[in-house]
Amino acid sequence: MGKELCLRLQVLDTPGSSHSSLEHEEVKHRIKKALSQQFPGGLHMALLVLRADIPFCEEDNQYTVKLAEELLGPTWNDFTTVIFTHGDKLSETCMKEDEYLMSAPKKLLTLLEKVHKKYIFRDPSDKSLQKERAILTSQMFDYVKNNKYQSLHFD
Repeated sequence: MGKELCLRLQVLDTPGSSHSSLEHEEVKHRIKKALSQQFPGGLHMALLVLRADIPFCEEDNQYTVKLAEELLGPTWNDFTTVIFTHGDKLSETCMKEDEYLMSAPKKLLTLLEKVHKKYIFRDPSDKSLQKERAILTSQMFDYVKNNKYQSLHFD
């Protein structure tokens, strides 16, 4: 549209939130507060990070999906992309991404359907960090663009 667009990445990591010693409501409160502080203009994309090299742990991941839905609201799935880390481990076993997904548990496939099949396999093999970052950024920007640059606002 005649304008130069720039993608500014901001990250709020919530490691091990399902394994926190805090009560569920306290975890939600702290993350929600951090989201509204870090993203006052809204959030264009949330990344749900899963490891491709270990079996899909339904209990942990269902907690994370439920938490995302509670924090981001009913349209969470429009603003969420799944990132599969350790994609290089699939390459080592000569498994392609589509083969991985064909053998994936039904719960994982359901999750991918919920997020409108927005997923990225992170495969750092044979790439410099800068090149990998450019590839991931491009893919994320495409998802944001396909979502018409909408952002999710927090109460």
